[in-house]
Amino acid sequence: MKINKYIMLFAASAVLLASSCTTEDLDPTLAQSKSVDGSVTRVDNLYSILKGAHNILSRLRILRERLDCDQ
Repeated sequence: MKINKYIMLFAASAVLLASSCTTEDLDPTLAQSKSVDGSVTRVDNLYSILKGAHNILSRLRILRERLDCDQ
């Protein structure tokens, strides 16, 4: 039974390695670039950006604390 698990794991790894992305997929294109002109025109826009970043970082801190308690 363990041999089947190892064979399946090896097969899945081989498929993932064979279908991995190339460097062409990693090159940025013009469709990915964004204009920064007019992005932050008011203080409210900047406040919204900072509030979103703070929210994400707070969630990460809470998650890290929960993971540390589990160990």
